[in-house]
Amino acid sequence: MITKAVDVLKRCETELRTLVSAAAGAGDYDSVVRITFWAKEVAAITADAAAPESPRQTAANAQPAGGRKRGKAAEYPKFVRQGDSLVKIGWSKKDRAEYEHKAAGMATKPLADALIQLGKGKRIFQVAELLPLDGSGDDGGVPDYQVYVLVAWLRSVGLITQRGRQGYSVLKPDSLVADIAAAWSALRSR
Repeated sequence: MITKAVDVLKRCETELRTLVSAAAGAGDYDSVVRITFWAKEVAAITADAAAPESPRQTAANAQPAGGRKRGKAAEYPKFVRQGDSLVKIGWSKKDRAEYEHKAAGMATKPLADALIQLGKGKRIFQVAELLPLDGSGDDGGVPDYQVYVLVAWLRSVGLITQRGRQGYSVLKPDSLVADIAAAWSALRSR
């Protein structure tokens, strides 16, 4: 029954991703953000349900459902656009304060190209395989930390998915460039 339930959740996530693309194509960015959130939640539930249970896991040491964070950390990361940059806003448990990392928006194009190549055939890949990422500017490549920021954002909007510790996969390589552009347009500016 669990397998059947996971299959239902996977179909639900697929349908939600289709709706995100349709909403982005129609310029309905509020729906893009809301439906993306739902798709992320379903994906987290699916990943949690599909993961094998550890015999050591007990009610005393179990994490919240889906491995989700509790308290203030549950609100993070957040992503906004500042000019031509993506800003990831995270929460530091140690400092109990927000922190920020920025990535150049122009890095989305070489990243998309690399992801399309790596993700062919639903191949699972590690972020390290993207590094070093060649940039399109005069200064050479995209700094590694910016690649990680962009990957976190793409995961948050449901364009790539994490496959546990194995790595990531691209959900729809054929429309990735357009989907990234739509997600970029849907980002809240500050």
